[in-house]
Amino acid sequence: MVGRRRPDQYSADLSLFVLEPGLHLLKSGQADLLYLSLSDYVQHGWSPGEPEADAFNRQVDQLIGADDRGCAVAK
Repeated sequence: MVGRRRPDQYSADLSLFVLEPGLHLLKSGQADLLYLSLSDYVQHGWSPGEPEADAFNRQVDQLIGADDRGCAVAK
């Protein structure tokens, strides 16, 4: 569904890999409610404000912001 291989479980890319098909399911109308469990790899590796953490958070924001249907995001 994502069009790429599953990333290593110890990588920042794992969370993005989970978000991508979740957004696909929403946009295609195949889901109205999703529970997506993301990795905390980045949060354990870098502090807020460090370049790696900021880059990861920008990518997550970009993916979530790609859906303009007014979805609620909660943690």
